[in-house]
Amino acid sequence: MMRPSKRHRLEKKERQLKRRPRKRVDPLLGRRLIEEQKPRYALLAGAVVAMAGAMIWTIVALATSFSFQWLAIGIGAACGFAVGHFGRAVDRRFARMSAYFCILACVCGELLVAYALQLEIWLLYSGNSLTLLVVFLLAGAVTAYLCTFAWLSRAQKQALWDERYKRGGEPPGASES
Repeated sequence: MMRPSKRHRLEKKERQLKRRPRKRVDPLLGRRLIEEQKPRYALLAGAVVAMAGAMIWTIVALATSFSFQWLAIGIGAACGFAVGHFGRAVDRRFARMSAYFCILACVCGELLVAYALQLEIWLLYSGNSLTLLVVFLLAGAVTAYLCTFAWLSRAQKQALWDERYKRGGEPPGASES
């Protein structure tokens, strides 16, 4: 069976888009979302979740005598959701904050494990496992960054996009050329 031509596929896509008109979004919704952000609540929620994540990291590592680096991704998701939800986050600074809290929680968890075992932190890891820890810390930070905006609905994201980039009906930089 032959594959349809590119022109045919594009025409089909255009017909589909014409059938489903875009829903109208409240023009003031984006401005209202930006004004309703709560940085103090985000900071408090991120700190509480980071402390809880560090405790969970320590308890799991001590109970199993093994460090589960996969916990970094779960802690990152928890930090991202908490900062996003309680801070009503729509700016990237909240996402960076949640990523920092994730890294802080995991590092504090490792330090608590080393303290509980009365070891130097460098004795817990060989070269390969330290590399693995760093990789999972970065994965947890990216997860936290992405989960910060999970509380937003599609209409809210569209309103924010319209507020930030389509003020005059054209994207930024279009009138400069």
